[in-house]
Amino acid sequence: MKKALRLVPILFVLAADATMSQAQTAKVPRIGLLSHGSPAAFRSLVEVFRKRLRELGYIEGTNIILEHRWAEGNADRLLPLAADLIRLKVDVIVAPVGHAALAAKKVTTTTPIVIVAVDTVVTPGPVGGPSDPLSNAAGRSLFSSDLGSKRLELLKEAVPRISRIALLVQRNNPLTVPLVGEMEISARALKVEVRSFQVTGAEEFESAFAALTHERADGLYVQNDAVLNPNNRAIGKLAAKHRLPAVGAILKFVHTGGLMGYAPDLHELYQRAAIVADKILKGAKPTALPVEQPISFKLVLNLKTAKQIGVVIPAAVLLRAAEVVK
Repeated sequence: MKKALRLVPILFVLAADATMSQAQTAKVPRIGLLSHGSPAAFRSLVEVFRKRLRELGYIEGTNIILEHRWAEGNADRLLPLAADLIRLKVDVIVAPVGHAALAAKKVTTTTPIVIVAVDTVVTPGPVGGPSDPLSNAAGRSLFSSDLGSKRLELLKEAVPRISRIALLVQRNNPLTVPLVGEMEISARALKVEVRSFQVTGAEEFESAFAALTHERADGLYVQNDAVLNPNNRAIGKLAAKHRLPAVGAILKFVHTGGLMGYAPDLHELYQRAAIVADKILKGAKPTALPVEQPISFKLVLNLKTAKQIGVVIPAAVLLRAAEVVK
């Protein structure tokens, strides 16, 4: 399959050209963690981040201070929370996903931002081009990701009869437009149709599923989003009710009823985020740091859901799964 884009979720740094000053290094450095989710949902990942910092010689409360800000699934809270971190003069902001980083970029042009993973598309061309959703990132390296394409490919391989895939996306997510564009390119290569169905909250799920059923969608792709992720269980139930094979962008989707998910190992990404933050605190120029790409990816399948919706997953796909939910 010829791909116009190559997609990899990555860890990278958004930054201005300024390095840490002597005045900054003399004080106890602060790392701000800006998350679209909740403490409960990210507890294990934050602990991975803390553990790696300890291994790098940081003792929380002694030579490092962590400032946590949680949007609790409400994307509207990201901007004021980011502004709060800037008021505290944090030295680095760590953001799990792209839309948290976008919020941080709106309130600072000098504080480095480490993005743990991004699930979007950047088309070939100069940084800051009209198709670049993170165009205000000074000195950022070009990157792209074909994770969305890979998920469509896996869904089609698992359920070959699929010909019309609905994209369940969040209307206010700034990364939605480039994601849909990438999916349309990938769909043409797979000889399937895709159509996006936009929602802003859980109250719109029922109407969205009614609409995509009316359009005779026979497959579903669920975006990685701060509004959609906390509602994975509800989305999985609706997909099962409408007998729709669904692929999610986070692995938790499979454990809450989705048919399949494909994603990088988040523990690995959070470990790398700690390493990158450490380099910045020690004086590395953020713009000189290389783009980080994850090594491990997992395919997870839910055979209970497959049986419920009448899908028999081919043996070739089953053999590639890192985990099977029964």
